[in-house]
Amino acid sequence: MTKVTLRFIAIAIAFVMCVEVALLRMDNKVYSDEVISSTEIKNSLDKAIEWIDNTQNADGSFKKGMEIYDEEIVSYYLSSVKESKQIVNKTIKYLDTKETRNNDDLFRMNLAKYMNNINTASMDFEKLQNYDGGFSISKGYESDVLDTILALENMYLSDDYAQKVVEKTLKYIKKNQNTNGSFSYNNEEESIFLTAYVYRVLKENLELNDGSAYKGIIDKAYDYLLKKENTKNAWGLDKASIKNTLICTSALLGNDDNTKSRIKEINDKLSSDGSLYEDVELTAMYISIVSDYLQMINEKDVDSYIKNIVLATEDGKIKAYTDILFKPVVIGLKEGMSISAVLYDENGNSEVLENKENTFIYNTKNRIGKYHILVNLIDENGEVISSKIKKFNIDEYFEVSELNVEVTPKAYKIGSKRRIEITPKVYVLANADRKTSAYISVEDNDGNTIYSNVKELVCGKDNRCVSYDTSEYVPAVEEKGLLKVNVAIKEGIKSLINKSTFVKMFETEDENRIDFDYKTSVDFIEEDTKSVNVDLNLSGKGLSENIKRRPMDIIIILDDSGSMNGDDWNEALDGAINIVSKMQPQDRVEFRFITKSSVMHEFSSDKEEIFKWIEGKRRFFLWGGTPIYRNLNACVKDFKDEERDKVIYLFSDGVREGDEKVLDEEGLKEKEITIYTVLLESNIHPRNLSKAIEDMTYFADLTGGRFIGVENREDITKCVDDLVGDIFKMAGRDVTVSMTLGKDIPYENISFEIEPNEVIENEDGTKTVKFLKDYVSVGEEFGLKVSCGGLDEIEKNEKINLIKDIKLEYSNENDEKVERILDDIDLECVKKIRKFNTEDNEDSEESNLDEDVNKLTDDEKNLLSHNKEIDDDEENIKLSGSVGFTDGNHYLDDNITAKIKMNLEGNGTIQNVDSSIVLVNVNDENIKKETDKNIILDAKGTASTEVDVNVDTLGEGEYIAVLIAKIDGTYHTLDVTTINLEEKRYNLYVKVKNGGKVSCESGLYKSGELVKLKAEANDGYVFDKWVSEGDVLDYNQINKSEIEIVMPKSDVIITAYFVQKEDEETIEHKKETNKRLEESDTSNKTDKRKSSKNKKSKKKYIVKGKHRNSDDKKTNINIVNKKNDGNNSKDYNREKSDKEELNNSKYQNDTNKSTPKTGDYMNKDLIRMLLLIQSMSLIMVCLLLKKKEKDCTNDK
Repeated sequence: MTKVTLRFIAIAIAFVMCVEVALLRMDNKVYSDEVISSTEIKNSLDKAIEWIDNTQNADGSFKKGMEIYDEEIVSYYLSSVKESKQIVNKTIKYLDTKETRNNDDLFRMNLAKYMNNINTASMDFEKLQNYDGGFSISKGYESDVLDTILALENMYLSDDYAQKVVEKTLKYIKKNQNTNGSFSYNNEEESIFLTAYVYRVLKENLELNDGSAYKGIIDKAYDYLLKKENTKNAWGLDKASIKNTLICTSALLGNDDNTKSRIKEINDKLSSDGSLYEDVELTAMYISIVSDYLQMINEKDVDSYIKNIVLATEDGKIKAYTDILFKPVVIGLKEGMSISAVLYDENGNSEVLENKENTFIYNTKNRIGKYHILVNLIDENGEVISSKIKKFNIDEYFEVSELNVEVTPKAYKIGSKRRIEITPKVYVLANADRKTSAYISVEDNDGNTIYSNVKELVCGKDNRCVSYDTSEYVPAVEEKGLLKVNVAIKEGIKSLINKSTFVKMFETEDENRIDFDYKTSVDFIEEDTKSVNVDLNLSGKGLSENIKRRPMDIIIILDDSGSMNGDDWNEALDGAINIVSKMQPQDRVEFRFITKSSVMHEFSSDKEEIFKWIEGKRRFFLWGGTPIYRNLNACVKDFKDEERDKVIYLFSDGVREGDEKVLDEEGLKEKEITIYTVLLESNIHPRNLSKAIEDMTYFADLTGGRFIGVENREDITKCVDDLVGDIFKMAGRDVTVSMTLGKDIPYENISFEIEPNEVIENEDGTKTVKFLKDYVSVGEEFGLKVSCGGLDEIEKNEKINLIKDIKLEYSNENDEKVERILDDIDLECVKKIRKFNTEDNEDSEESNLDEDVNKLTDDEKNLLSHNKEIDDDEENIKLSGSVGFTDGNHYLDDNITAKIKMNLEGNGTIQNVDSSIVLVNVNDENIKKETDKNIILDAKGTASTEVDVNVDTLGEGEYIAVLIAKIDGTYHTLDVTTINLEEKRYNLYVKVKNGGKVSCESGLYKSGELVKLKAEANDGYVFDKWVSEGDVLDYNQINKSEIEIVMPKSDVIITAYFVQKEDEETIEHKKETNKRLEESDTSNKTDKRKSSKNKKSKKKYIVKGKHRNSDDKKTNINIVNKKNDGNNSKDYNREKSDKEELNNSKYQNDTNKSTPKTGDYMNKDLIRMLLLIQSMSLIMVCLLLKKKEKDCTNDK
């Protein structure tokens, strides 16, 4: 090799080394490959767990940091780490001995228990929630984001909350998110940790709720976290900031490809003992992250399991006739797996729930008591790999949801001596019977009670629609006017619901008119209602248009807030003018503006002056909030004259704000104030509309008034006319009755007793029909019957419109045109269904956030439908089955016999059915037993067989037995029942021979149970020995007065012998002899006895399916001593060595192929190794070059 070649090689090596040194000095991760192998991560995980274990005290505490904070954090983060189960169990036991000091402690402790499937005391989240939707560290403190997100995480894991509480919480979180996507502690700078925590909680629960409602919160937080990540040290790696990196890594786990590089940076900060800065919280967070990461990349066995069962109802309360939605939260759900659910009560009644897209819906109907839902996760082989039980109570509930008051006649001829019949009808949602009373009263024109009666009725769970007995009354009234009929339904002194209606009093000399009314065949539409008949009736009456009544005081409240623009304000003023124009001369009106605390115009009956004042407010400055409650409470004080009727008209276009949500209900009822509300809906944001309607409806319903929603400002005048217009019209000629049909019920489903004279098709698809009649005379009754069918085939919302736009037009005797419009005929649908909206529509984020009930998508309608159509040509296989057990006691030591019956329905064929019986312990779903059985169906598609179920590995307690069968490649639950398993008990007979007694009495004991016996001698006697039938005594126990025996699987007779004191020396001699024999006995026998004793004693403590050590205290002390002892036993070292060998073998083939790429393409360790090799090569080349030059010099 020439000198030139050697020089070229030397320069090339030096150049490459320079490049490699430059790469090493670069901090950008693009030029590095600090990849950490799964084996390294696993080894670090084991060391970190060992450090936590060694740091934990014997009582489960850590005694570091703030009181119970570390214990809560460890239990929370290590809940899913199987290797840390013993640590978590000890910590939970320690927490059970402690009390929480504030909401922060309460939320964290409950999270620790929820995450470890431990039942906790229910929390009243609605009571803990502040008015702004947030939560605080203690009552009376300002809301903060940290306690709010902790509360929200609790709610997602529990079933003790109302959906409206969650919605309000999300609104608070959204409101407190900074513009850059971050969150802050109160009055502090933005917090990376808090932002990541909020992001993680919301992200993990997207599947459980309508994710589109708050997707924007998550996206903004995600962008913020990525922007804050530093290429050198993530979100911080020193002791003060590494917590940010830990929570961000956990939150972003699986979101991008940088997880492994982040773990590498964190891993480099681990101490040699396995801890992160010797901090319990930081180390626990690290363990949780790397454990989840190893599961995510399939480098650690992932257990598919049911993490939780989410319960949801419409209002968060489980009561009568409530739909409950059960949604299992399944971790590691794989293709081929199926989910089944069964429900059973404390009386053994059970029901298999239908699976609809891994969601289960159950209606409580009129049931009551304690219930369990068992959800099973079944793999592709039919094995139940995970079970979860959720317990819930259906509390006693009684609600009178609707009240109708039927009064006949509605117009009464003075002096006719005809009876007025009053019949209250109520619709009841209840699971318990209650004695109720209908308090009926009638008031005259002056407000005096002229009739009262009480009708009692026991109503409740068996009948939802019930009627009270009819009250009959002949009024002795001589003046025309209105009789007010009041009905109040009470339970004892508790008022449930009330309603009022009116009877018109008239004289024969009054002008003629036509009464127009209707009656429906049912008062409410139930789920199974198929049709409703509507009887419209025209009655010719002799009534007077001038009706005497008490003078009226009217307060008009106008919304002058900033959201009302000029046109809206002017329309509201026109509505007020409309009201004033219809006042009687004795009526008075007062004006209030919603943003003002004082009266704007005091009571007055001077219409001209009032009109002039209203016109002067056309250019009024509109500004401020909407304190509706404050204004209504002020109105109560404004009404002072007890001899007047009192009415409030409220105009508004917004949601209450700027005042407390407290209404003077007592004052409104005491002064008999009626509130009519008009809501201008077009100005309200969709997300606030439902809340505004709720408030306005509440005011009207509470006081017996009426609420009207105005879609457009142009309709305000029409709505006001509807509120204050006359009710009664006179008899006449050229009568036309028109109505519009087909809004909710298809027109083809509607029929008429008398065919209409004219049918008009409208643009919206509805049809207007008209009935014509030449003349209706006084005393004539003319009826129109409309039948609305097919109700069982249409979607039932809150109400169904039967007929709308009902109008009566005729000419009176003076040839004046008279028109009367009836309210639309809507019937309430009393079956309330919670609607879940899973439609992912980003544009609907704002509108969905505030709606308690979302509109059903087509898929959701199908999900909630029980009437799916099946193609006639499609193979339809339905397999039903039942499972039961023989009568009598069922013991763990014996096989039990299950009786299975199956029946095939449909047009499919099956001969063999793969089935299994699964027993799941009620108190611990992790204790279960599965027995497989292939069942052959006969030619008729039926089978009846018995299956032996081995239960010797189970423990005592109540079990749910589920029958599972494979149908069309999928496993389904066919039936469910319950069974009690007992451990067989054996007789212990204790006898005494002369001069003493034994503390333990004869009785029944389980096999393996420890029984303590103590012999006590009488005066003049001493204990001699024990004698037993059966091998239950060790040799060294014979002469001991206090012994413990392990109960065998057989009856035992044991006798205590006592002797008189004069034989004491002989007895001592025997004891000495026994002692010497004992010392010379081999240790094998003793070890054998101890081993047997330990096995048996373990079995003793299988109580109700839960395993315990026979001596918890002693075992814990031994474990602690073993861990703290520097010179561990050989067995312990051998066990630890085997464990490390197993772990290493599991990961010894770890390569970068199974590792997610981080974006790095060079490895610094490899570069360092190359530099070393290249340095040696360069030295060798230089030596060769020097030798070559020396040889050349010698040659010369």
